[in-house]
Amino acid sequence: MKTTIDNFTLGFKKATDIMLVKNPEGSSMGFFAGVVLYGLFEFFSPALGVIKVVRITALKWFHFVALGIFGSNIKRFLSKEKIPLEIENRLRLIQEMRDSGKITQGEANLLYHSLVKHYIESVNLNEDIKNQTEALERILNA
Repeated sequence: MKTTIDNFTLGFKKATDIMLVKNPEGSSMGFFAGVVLYGLFEFFSPALGVIKVVRITALKWFHFVALGIFGSNIKRFLSKEKIPLEIENRLRLIQEMRDSGKITQGEANLLYHSLVKHYIESVNLNEDIKNQTEALERILNA
């Protein structure tokens, strides 16, 4: 049986994996910005210690790192990336076929897996083509 802390750490791991996969540069820069911000707050802590409304000196380094990473990924959190219409239609078709009894749950899972694999391969192919095009443009412009 999973405890609350197990569920929390599993969710935290998934969230960090997604941030690092979807926006590795932004997450890295957010980490760096958090460390720098922490250094600045530590440097100015004597002056900031006089503020009595909020105890800023109680903040630890990981609070600043979390703030930096969140700040650099806020655009991704707020933007709703849509699934391509073609994929959405295929997902709906698989679900309808499963619900009507034309295919079993196991067959539906295989079709879902195949669809995801095909989509990921096409995304990787598009990324490879983009990288090759950029390399060619750099060569031609040199």
